[in-house]
Amino acid sequence: LVSLRSETLTAVMIFLAVVFGPVALPVIVLVVTVVWGFAAKHAWRPIMLAAAMLAGVVISQIILAIVQRSRPPVDLMLFGADHTFSFPSGHVLGACDFLLVTTFLVFSRRENPTSAVFGFVGAGIGIVLAAVSRLYLGYHWFSDALASITLSFLILGAVIALDTWRTARIPGERITGELSKADTP
Repeated sequence: LVSLRSETLTAVMIFLAVVFGPVALPVIVLVVTVVWGFAAKHAWRPIMLAAAMLAGVVISQIILAIVQRSRPPVDLMLFGADHTFSFPSGHVLGACDFLLVTTFLVFSRRENPTSAVFGFVGAGIGIVLAAVSRLYLGYHWFSDALASITLSFLILGAVIALDTWRTARIPGERITGELSKADTP
């Protein structure tokens, strides 16, 4: 990626790093959670999103302290020196958690599977962009980004399991593709 660096591409990658960073992403999550919480009939899904994001931050901080992996050389970093540990990538984990969990929670109860496919394709594109930006800017090794994506899939799995468990037990909740007893005439 170092050989692909250009002024324009660097500006795009820095923009992505800021959006998926520790200042902007929490603000985005807060706004989405609050707006969604007020707009929805139930607070369950917005709370699940917030909990998944918080779980990702906590797990990431624990792993960072245990692994203590050094970042790539400072002279490769394009947005200021960073001497903190690099494994896993918090930017990539945050982007993955937000995009995957939000996509699942928004589309899991819809009857049109095409919208879910488009939602997850969009999430995948966002995840790739977040990972590439961290590698391009010189802050992470490939395995840092890959570990974050893998960890995010585990968090998504926990969200799916918990949401499915709850959906099966709460009257009136939609189960994908069929009606619950409360919805039948």
